[in-house]
Amino acid sequence: MMVILVSVEFAQAVESLFRIIDRGITDRENAEHIKEIKESLCALEGGRVVDI
Repeated sequence: MMVILVSVEFAQAVESLFRIIDRGITDRENAEHIKEIKESLCALEGGRVVDI
């Protein structure tokens, strides 16, 4: 019985780890897209982007 509980807890820990990794990847991708959008906006406006 205890082995099953440890396995379930381990599976939940692994699932949480993958969620954290996925969230980090998504955050990094979003940051890259925001940077690209800022650069495009800057080029269109002919000025520099000020991050507020």
